[in-house]
Amino acid sequence: MHKLFNPSILQSFNSSILQPFSLSILFLLAFTLTACEENDDFSTVDDGDYTGLKSIETITAHSKGKGFPIVIMGDGFSAADISNGTYTSAVQKTVNALFASEPMASLREYCDVYNVTVVSDVSGITTVKRATAFGTRLKSTDGVDVYGDSIKVQEFAAKALDKAGMKLSNAQVIVLLNSKQYAGVTLMTEPPTVTDSVPRGYSLSYVPMICMHEGDDYFDKVLQHEAIGHGIGKLHDEYFQNYDAPTQQFIDHVKNYQRQGYFLNTHYDAETENTSYATEYVKLYQNGKYYALLSGIHEMEAGSFGYLFAQDPAYDSEELKWYQGGATYLTLGEEYTGTQFTKWSFYSGMGTMSFTIHNAAKNFYRPTRSSLMNDVFRNGSQNFNAMSRYVIYARVMKVANGGTSENLRSESLHTQFMEFDKLRGASSGAQAKGLGMASSDAVQKSLPHLPAPRIIKLKE
Repeated sequence: MHKLFNPSILQSFNSSILQPFSLSILFLLAFTLTACEENDDFSTVDDGDYTGLKSIETITAHSKGKGFPIVIMGDGFSAADISNGTYTSAVQKTVNALFASEPMASLREYCDVYNVTVVSDVSGITTVKRATAFGTRLKSTDGVDVYGDSIKVQEFAAKALDKAGMKLSNAQVIVLLNSKQYAGVTLMTEPPTVTDSVPRGYSLSYVPMICMHEGDDYFDKVLQHEAIGHGIGKLHDEYFQNYDAPTQQFIDHVKNYQRQGYFLNTHYDAETENTSYATEYVKLYQNGKYYALLSGIHEMEAGSFGYLFAQDPAYDSEELKWYQGGATYLTLGEEYTGTQFTKWSFYSGMGTMSFTIHNAAKNFYRPTRSSLMNDVFRNGSQNFNAMSRYVIYARVMKVANGGTSENLRSESLHTQFMEFDKLRGASSGAQAKGLGMASSDAVQKSLPHLPAPRIIKLKE
């Protein structure tokens, strides 16, 4: 395996000679060789401004297919942070988290993971733009959003991949921030117009080295949520925090992207007016009106995305249905008729009754009560649900092999995934039991939601 080396050597890069080494040996060598290559400045072999880019290393080389490219870089890591092993430890933690759960754990042999070591003039990321390599900053001391020079990140990642004979257009790039704050965001490029296609496109995830409490795994879960869920799978968030009706523009945006393979873990449905229900509910009194928040009101219909999973007994533990609330929205229907209650808080009342909702809300839905795209912080117990695992699997296999079926709705591709998934225990994606909103959103109130993915333009 190539270790840290001069980027000019990448022109003769040949993935066929790469053999996997243990991470412990790799990182020991990486740390040892860094001191020998302090004068290896990428700007010496290119006319562009790559000041600060010190070295490129291959951490994991594919042994199957042609490789799915993942690029790791850091921001806010100074020369001292690199020489004392702080950055090396961050990269190792990232690689461990990337392949810690399914389906990525079993797709590692299809992946190429590159580390691009970039030196910042100052150490640490704060809420103000500083002299770091990519000028990254956190939105605020209690905010969860991140902003940085995404164009410069693209340039660095594209140069590294170009030297390795790979393209940025389908890569997942991760920028690790030298900060312990809870935050993270993913930027996606516009998908090409290919109906029902396996999702394509470059993504960039900013993830701080989160450490809120000793022994927690917030970093691992946030990295998986952002880089694997949003970045590789092109999934939307399954949480909800907006209670106003989404604009028609937003609805059309999501539905259009779904036709091109993005956001397939969410579903939109316009309910009919004055609909009668007899189902599980959570009572809510808000702004002088009573509301009923329903869970599990939609079965997945034949021919719809996700139906094959919902009908397979191997996935019964995930209780795959369409649950109200997803893509950050839960729109409330107006006052309902039925037994009148005293004022109830959001989570204080649950039960079953018959009632009628007037002017029923048009809602987004999610496929499971909770999942890693919803409950990032449920004590490390959350995984991706079956529909999310399927899209992640299809994306990696398509990019790495180039021959996987383009149609995400094809039964043959579903069958191929199910064989893969069941060998690894389909129940590994099982979600927490309990009523939808009460069991998931109540837990999430302890920490703010991570921001929804943003769409950016890929620099040509």
